Parts: sequence; structure tokens; C-alpha cells
Amino acid sequence: MSGLLIDYNWTKILKRKEVLRQVFAGFDPNIVAKMEEKEIMEIASNKELLLAESRVKCIVDNAKCLLKV
Repeated sequence: MSGLLIDYNWTKILKRKEVLRQVFAGFDPNIVAKMEEKEIMEIASNKELLLAESRVKCIVDNAKCLLKV
């Protein structure tokens, strides 16, 4: 969630916490790292989150990096 600070303040992030938890599979990096283009586009088009496609791709890439560590 801290990666969203570029776009939002903590108040806005915390208001979206449950929606973020839902779309990013409870923040499970094993699941997020496997997200494909269709899922990324669905999340990016979610009007409740207002996340750019590039931001969603970055979150998925971060999950992949986390798994490498």
C-alpha cells in the first residue's frame, strides 16, 4: 500500500484498503505475481480505486520481485 503514496495520501489509501485487499487477493504475493493482462486491466478499470494500468503493473512486478527474494 505504501507504493500508492505517489498518487494518494494515507487517508485515501486507508479508505480504499478493503477494496485493494479484494482486488489484490489479500495482498498474497504468490497470487498477485501470477496476475495476467486481463486481471490487470480489470483492476485498472475499477472506478473505485482509480489506479492507472502502469501502477497496477508495478504492483504485480513488485510481487514478482518479492518472490525472488
